[in-house]
Amino acid sequence: MTIGVAPARRTASAVGEIVLGALVAVVVATVGLYAFSLVQWPAFNSSNVTRALTTLGQVVAAALFASSICLYRIRKWPWIARVSAWVGLSGFVTVTLGMPLAATKLYLFGISVDQEFRTEYLTRLTDSASLRDMTYADIPPFYPAGWFWLGGRVGNLLGMDGWEVFKPYAIGLLAVTAVASFVLWKALIRADWAVAVSAVTTALVVAHASPEAYSAVIVM
Repeated sequence: MTIGVAPARRTASAVGEIVLGALVAVVVATVGLYAFSLVQWPAFNSSNVTRALTTLGQVVAAALFASSICLYRIRKWPWIARVSAWVGLSGFVTVTLGMPLAATKLYLFGISVDQEFRTEYLTRLTDSASLRDMTYADIPPFYPAGWFWLGGRVGNLLGMDGWEVFKPYAIGLLAVTAVASFVLWKALIRADWAVAVSAVTTALVVAHASPEAYSAVIVM
């Protein structure tokens, strides 16, 4: 009995922390994207203003990572350390992707190349919860629908079109996944190391895999 109880408690604790962390990540992403939308920003590639603000946000996130690591190492205020890591990770994702895209409602690369069929698929599943192909009517989907179906339900709930919900859904889910990955790392290695590993992993995924948001969450 004792052998089985301890793993169950650890699992329940990790699940509870993921849920709380996910809620924090959703709040950070929602507030961040909404704040960005209140200003008529210039396009990212034509202005140093948005570049500078993106960099500033990343520096703030890095400061939160550092404070979390320090608190874990001195073994003080563990809840503040956790929240700092949660806010830092979700904030890093939000500012790194949301600030450069603040001048548009579209996600990375707009509706071009592969993003065209991804937007098409998300739009199909926003219009209806039934599984169907992105292009052809009345046939089952060829591509796995999980990420797109969930995004479609989010768009339907918020009353948004598929193309419009793509950006907030992709950024929000990446922010949530970054926090969840930290909790899982923390169950495997020391908490201070988990902060560092999660931060590096998040930065690499955002830099190299974020255009394919549905696979980026798996990589992360």
